[in-house]
Amino acid sequence: MTVATQSSAPLPIRPDMVIDGCSVAPVHPIAVSVRTAASMLSLSERTMAKIISDGEIQTAKVGNRRLVPVHGLSDWLDRRINGGVDQ
Repeated sequence: MTVATQSSAPLPIRPDMVIDGCSVAPVHPIAVSVRTAASMLSLSERTMAKIISDGEIQTAKVGNRRLVPVHGLSDWLDRRINGGVDQ
């Protein structure tokens, strides 16, 4: 993320920065959309949907959205690595 300034190129935001009296820290979501989860794992949405429908990753339905816990993505990948599963 960057902050635009009037006289120069955008400045990168660092976790220790203060802008207009407010500290700025990166946001780390605890759950993401299926599309974002697929992107995070470099998978297609179709493959992500299959992993979810097979029950390999738990999700939460919130309204019309399905959210994937970020820790579930890490857990799934760890199981794939440690279990030697290659599909």
